Amino acid sequence: MIYEKSAHPFADGRRLLPCKPAELKALGSVHLINFKQQDGALVEAHRFETVRSLDEQTISLFAAADTVYAGLNSGCVRDLSTNKIHITTFTVSGIVTYCSTAGEHTDYIFGEKGNVHAVRDGEVLYFPDLGKAKVGAVFRERLYLAMGSRLSYSAPLAPEKFLPTEEDAGQIDLSDLGGDILALVPYGDRLLVFRSYEILKLRADANDLNFAFSKVKFDGGEIAAGSVQSCGRLVVFRTERGLWTFDGERCKRLEVEDESVSFLSPAVSAAHGGRYYTRVKYNTSNCLLAVDPENGECFYVSVDPQMLAGNEKGLWFNSGGTLFHVGGSGSSAINYSSLVCDIDLSAKWAGYVLEGVTVEGKGSFTITVQANGGTRKDYKATANEMTSFRHTLPTGRLSLNILTYSKDAAIREVVFHLREVGK
Repeated sequence: MIYEKSAHPFADGRRLLPCKPAELKALGSVHLINFKQQDGALVEAHRFETVRSLDEQTISLFAAADTVYAGLNSGCVRDLSTNKIHITTFTVSGIVTYCSTAGEHTDYIFGEKGNVHAVRDGEVLYFPDLGKAKVGAVFRERLYLAMGSRLSYSAPLAPEKFLPTEEDAGQIDLSDLGGDILALVPYGDRLLVFRSYEILKLRADANDLNFAFSKVKFDGGEIAAGSVQSCGRLVVFRTERGLWTFDGERCKRLEVEDESVSFLSPAVSAAHGGRYYTRVKYNTSNCLLAVDPENGECFYVSVDPQMLAGNEKGLWFNSGGTLFHVGGSGSSAINYSSLVCDIDLSAKWAGYVLEGVTVEGKGSFTITVQANGGTRKDYKATANEMTSFRHTLPTGRLSLNILTYSKDAAIREVVFHLREVGK
């Protein structure tokens, strides 16, 4: 139990209309900013921490196993933990981490216009035989790299052995009909190969003579580059028809119930903690959308993330030249949560006026109300206490914004205090 429910005054001509957050959708549209559902209440989804300023030349972010890198347009990457710059001479497309049997981590850095580099113990190693690549992955002790419709793979336990002439290394040229390879996703005992127009499952046993592809049934349109992310047991991706999930067997449309949302191109996305994060336009503003692919629940963050990077340890994004991290102490100006509603009470309560609201839950809030497009009014509010409006409002179109900066705040119900006209 998050709070102890308060008692409400009741008198002739007055009615109380309690609405749980999910029930507000029946009255109109509901928009959550950094609020998530938990134990029947809305609670803060994330704390955001301002990490540092980024170089003006930053054009990409990559989350390796232990390090976050910033890709620069000057042909290098910066290790954001040590601040060290590694020169690559090409624009970086991706970074994957190979963990040896001895526990040694090597970050392989690749791009479309230069041979693969690797960072091990803070030093750059150069591997011209690995060639160029746009996407990569580590699966079953092999390093996989892809460019166009060609998939290359290393020998097992030997990621530097990449030439087709070397034992157990090689390359596979796929048909051009499926389009470019957009992402490689390890999934159980298969490597998923996402292409522009198809999804393949690769069985890649120890001996490459046993490699075999099977095609996933999917007709949901062209897959967007940069949209494919692994979120726990589901892989999430996007087409022009919206978001989709893949559970290893079937693709399913993931409904985001908000007509005000449009997805932006090129896709900017990442995954962390089982959630899928992507840059979208909401009404007229760019923001960050977070979706739980298991149930479709979503919330927004009022920040425009030009770049995203995520892994099991965290989520990072760049907005306006500043790097933010989800978690930590949460010292950031974007740490607020808001319940935004555009509703209409007139269908059932046409003969009533609205005297105020009570936020059942925990914490302090700022409530902003606007009736029928009129003047906005702000009120300070405390949970479980009625907030009376200075003037009663008609029960027509109502915009209601309940905002809090408290990390411990919770909203379990919004109670509307109605009075019959003339009483």
